[in-house]
Amino acid sequence: MVVFQLHSDRHPETRIDLFISEPFDFDSEYEQALVGEILPGVQARFVRLETLLRMKEIAGRGKDLEDIRQLRLLQEEAGDEG
Repeated sequence: MVVFQLHSDRHPETRIDLFISEPFDFDSEYEQALVGEILPGVQARFVRLETLLRMKEIAGRGKDLEDIRQLRLLQEEAGDEG
């Protein structure tokens, strides 16, 4: 098991992944994380795309592999535009 997933009965659409072991250097990722506002006045940190792809590769589930494929397609499209 790589990840244990939880959700609240009040917010079933919001899932939280708890990692069994730390898949990256937390301090380094925290410093490099993208910070975005998810609600007015509520900020959240997001791991870098490279880290997300690496975590999904490690998990290796069918859904993760499809996510990787889709994310790379989006990355290619963004590269074509800019």
